[in-house]
Amino acid sequence: MSDPEKPYRVGYGKPPVGKPFQKGKSGNPRGRPRKREIAATDRELRRMTLQVGLMEVSVSTPQGKVKMPAYKAVRMALFGKAMGGQISSIRTFLADFERAVREHSELHERYFQLLEMGEYQATIDDVTPEFAALINKQRKLTRQGID
Repeated sequence: MSDPEKPYRVGYGKPPVGKPFQKGKSGNPRGRPRKREIAATDRELRRMTLQVGLMEVSVSTPQGKVKMPAYKAVRMALFGKAMGGQISSIRTFLADFERAVREHSELHERYFQLLEMGEYQATIDDVTPEFAALINKQRKLTRQGID
């Protein structure tokens, strides 16, 4: 069959002479690597959420196509469904709205506390009464919603 004087060349379609696969020895000794689990930290999730929420999207409105951040487009869609009578959307929108109003009023209350502290500090530091009156007037106007 083969010429003993001619050297046998191993290559494509020409396996090595002898036993190419030894018993008890795997061709992949380490085995298949395990699937890596992707564990996102809270920080990464927050960053990704902010990135996606701030992406510019194009939205069709009665005035034509408008570009806006994705979070605003989603709020508008939620409001549209709520106005259409979808109960779950109404509940979600009202809950978010109530939370926003509550947080807004808490921030304003803190602002008023800081103003009052400033007025108190101004009287201690011998600031003119006209300046203290101006701050007080500004606080009253802001509480009434005029400013």
